[in-house]
Amino acid sequence: SFTNRTRLKTDTFKSVLWKFGDGDSSTDLHSVHQYQDTGEYRVVLSVISGSGCVDSFIRIIVISPPPSVGFSFDEVCEGKQTSFKDLTQSFNDRIYLWTWTFGDGRYSRLKDPVHTYRSDGTYRVQIRATNRAGCFDTISQLVRVFHTPVAQFVSDSVCLKQKGNFVNRSSSKANNTYYQWNFGDGQFSTLFQPIHEYKDTGTYTPALKVTTDKGCVDSVTGSFRIFPLPVSLFSVNNATQCLAHNWFSFTNRSSVAVDSIASNIWSTSTGESGQGLNFNTSFNFADSFSISLIAITDKQCTDTFSMGLKVLESPVSNPGLNTQNTCINDPPLQFTDRTKWT
Repeated sequence: SFTNRTRLKTDTFKSVLWKFGDGDSSTDLHSVHQYQDTGEYRVVLSVISGSGCVDSFIRIIVISPPPSVGFSFDEVCEGKQTSFKDLTQSFNDRIYLWTWTFGDGRYSRLKDPVHTYRSDGTYRVQIRATNRAGCFDTISQLVRVFHTPVAQFVSDSVCLKQKGNFVNRSSSKANNTYYQWNFGDGQFSTLFQPIHEYKDTGTYTPALKVTTDKGCVDSVTGSFRIFPLPVSLFSVNNATQCLAHNWFSFTNRSSVAVDSIASNIWSTSTGESGQGLNFNTSFNFADSFSISLIAITDKQCTDTFSMGLKVLESPVSNPGLNTQNTCINDPPLQFTDRTKWT
């Protein structure tokens, strides 16, 4: 639509001539014209007043085709940036305005924006591209944002030679989820909840990596300590004694590399027991016996040491004599051994 805005203060129009730049023209005061092709056109308006005065006005107009909108994008994991690339075809015009709506209440006017979704899900993304002529096109696509798993586990520190249980508390919405454990000692596992035995004491940093079938990853590390075992040991005043007046005295010589020994449990093969640092006992009959000491650290790690004991029968001396009195020339005295063993 072309509107003639020419003004005459004291005269009137004699004639009006529109030249549309494509070979067509019009003598209407205001004109409507449809172009058959896109491109730039030189439109000329010539006005002749009643007095024969002439003036012309020239304007270049652009006839543009509507753009053909398209875009590409990356499907990413939750918390990662989604990159959008404008693929709009502008033909012989150019795009000057992009309006993106990301389906989560946010938008952008950049040509190739990036956007981070705050949660996983499917979002309808729309782009509207407008060229210089005001022609526009709109298209929308569904964009998926994949769930990122949450890696989590718990494990209790244990004593040397004990197996540690790793309880997997990770969460994932994916159909297929894969787990990779690094125990921090050069050993690995892909089980959901592995059991692992460390070969030496110390503090380890096990790690769990959780990966979904969409490539979304989360990882977490923990701290795991292997407590040392104590060395249970004791000495005795004499491991072999006679029954009479037997008294066994045991001196505790247990030790632990770190931590401390919190308690001791003594027990004999006869059922006697004690929990002191050292231990004393005696036996009522001759036989072979044993005694054990369990040393327990403040981390509840234990070690046991045992020793064999022997109690021998004690003689009870009772010599016999045939007579208490005799003359010097009488027969010799006769002594009889009447010793008893108890």
